[in-house]
Parts: sequence; C-alpha cells; structure tokens
Amino acid sequence: MGMSRYYFHIRHGGAFIPDDEGMELKDFQAARAELLASAADLAMAEMRAGRSIGNQTIEIEDAAGRLLDAVPVRHTLH
Repeated sequence: MGMSRYYFHIRHGGAFIPDDEGMELKDFQAARAELLASAADLAMAEMRAGRSIGNQTIEIEDAAGRLLDAVPVRHTLH
C-alpha cells in the first residue's frame, strides 16, 4: 500500500495557518496520531512561552482538499 499526503493546518481565532508541504503517512490512523502529537506539542510550547492556548485547532486535510478531522489543541491537556 502506498503512502498518502496529509496536511495539518492550524486555526487560531480568525487566523488560518496553512500547511503547504504536508506529510506522507501510511493511512488516516497514522495521520490522526500525528495530529494528536502535534496538538500536544503546540499546547506545551504555548504554555512554556506563557501564552494562552485559547481556541487553536489543528485540522487534517487530505491531498484532495477534504477536511478529515480537527482537534482543539486544549483537548490534548488531560
């Protein structure tokens, strides 16, 4: 089975930060794991910098431009 390209965009308030490069992963499950790890890393970086996590969200999009999932960064802080 071939690899697929997934894009991990960040939304923060009204701002949209696109992932123009994406990442080749074996399937959606691997992309979801990367999404959760990235969201946790972003949460920790924001907290270390003394910034509020607020309403940041990371989204997974496939190569066809379909939104597959989205996770609010604050949901990774359990």
